[in-house]
Amino acid sequence: MNVLGAVKMARLLGPGHTIVTILADSVLRYGSKLFNEEWLEESNLLPQEAATNRDVASLNFVRELEFPTTV
Repeated sequence: MNVLGAVKMARLLGPGHTIVTILADSVLRYGSKLFNEEWLEESNLLPQEAATNRDVASLNFVRELEFPTTV
């Protein structure tokens, strides 16, 4: 998700800017829970309805920001 936010921020800012994001580690440590539907259900973490590509594409993680003119 943070990569999507970084892409949207890059599009918003345009050329000549640097965007930095941090990627999380792999799922090796928590994959047994993340992909375990029984555990997700017991923990009340299953989505109520499946997200579609359209839903994900319409998410807005970037809000309007005001940047100083000089650094």
